[in-house]
Amino acid sequence: MIFVETPEVSHVERQGWVSMGIGAGLALVASALPQLRFIFGYLTILVHEMGHALTAWLFGYPAIPTFDFTYGGGITLQGARVWPLLLLPLGLLAWMGWQHRANPRARWAWTIVGVSFTLLAISPAHRHLMVLMGHGTELVIATVFIYRALSGSAIKLAAERPLYAACGLFIVFESLRFGYGLMTSEELRYMYEQAKGGGHWMDFSQLAGEFVIRVKTIATLFFLAALTVPGVAWLLFRYREMIGTKIVSTLGAES
Repeated sequence: MIFVETPEVSHVERQGWVSMGIGAGLALVASALPQLRFIFGYLTILVHEMGHALTAWLFGYPAIPTFDFTYGGGITLQGARVWPLLLLPLGLLAWMGWQHRANPRARWAWTIVGVSFTLLAISPAHRHLMVLMGHGTELVIATVFIYRALSGSAIKLAAERPLYAACGLFIVFESLRFGYGLMTSEELRYMYEQAKGGGHWMDFSQLAGEFVIRVKTIATLFFLAALTVPGVAWLLFRYREMIGTKIVSTLGAES
């Protein structure tokens, strides 16, 4: 068993770039071969549906992520809102504010987060977020995976780094493929908007209807967001010490 220490440097060392190169190669192969793409695609589906489900629970809607074995992909089964469930995130925010009550900056920070969450929860915007966080969670998880490959953060086995890179970049490649297809192909947009044989609202179709814009426009924005993922992961690594110091100074004890 090979253990790898987390690097303390602000630049990506050789092992990080090697891991990214190996991961990129694996991700390209998995994305190019239909059989491997089908298998690895379940990673993206799982992340996507978990994003919907976790966001739904956060705002008080019981939800269960499932695979769709009829039409392919996945679907999140969501129930009616249970208002008492909102006491959990609100209680956690209140507890965090109380824990940091000695620090004025932290107290204000948690107050702002709590008020923002409350306003979001009682407005229709939380429903838009629940829809958005399917594809949104894909990009978040891809960023985390690529960050881990670059930094070696929380890595125990050397083989984990290229695997993180492969999984993160596979999600990025599939997101780019998906976004580009909806951007450029009227046929693919038509198939997408058929919504698995009817009776369902696809995420981008639902957002397009709610904001009165075209699916093509949303697909373009998603494509551009996916393009930024590797760069965002690198920036998080490059400035991690500064970000960590800022968080500690805000949430730490009052000096």
